[in-house]
Amino acid sequence: MRTISNILLKLPSYIFHPFWMPTYAVLMLLFICFSDLPTIFITWTSIGTFVLTGLIPLLISILYVRNTSDSLEMTDRNSRIAPYIYTTICYAFWCYFLSNALHMPSFVMASAIGATIVLTLITIITIWWKISAHMTCMGGLIGSILGVCYNLNIISVALLITIFFIAVWLAWSRTYMKAHTPEELACGFLLGIICTYIPSLI
Repeated sequence: MRTISNILLKLPSYIFHPFWMPTYAVLMLLFICFSDLPTIFITWTSIGTFVLTGLIPLLISILYVRNTSDSLEMTDRNSRIAPYIYTTICYAFWCYFLSNALHMPSFVMASAIGATIVLTLITIITIWWKISAHMTCMGGLIGSILGVCYNLNIISVALLITIFFIAVWLAWSRTYMKAHTPEELACGFLLGIICTYIPSLI
């Protein structure tokens, strides 16, 4: 029983890792808000997002930790800065991809640009303080969905309840793993929501 509890508490940190959150957000928006789009468009959007915000940053991080004898958890605050910078550059290319290759609506682009701003702020904050990237990305996912739902004048109560439940589960996991303090988790979560939701209102 203790092993099962241990797995359940650690699982969210891996399933909802920052590498995968933009892909989750895009998949949710495509299938819930833009399900009538052509399949080829949905496919290329999903693949492009996964490669630019997940796969490439993951490979860069693996190469980085191999050269620094660190782990992908990057428990040391200073070891996070270089991978964050490279990932921010990948996010900038992602925004270009969404805007110029796919011609995404402006309110979707606002969320993507907001996510890039979030990552830039995380990089700067990490110089002095170890803010939670996991919870920042979770907040960014919620902010993006709220922003798109606001612009399309739709709401899915079940979806929002589910996502907030996952956010609590993830925060509990990060606390259990002693990766962050409650203050680092709360600040990251609020930063993610604010930077992705507010741009979609402008």
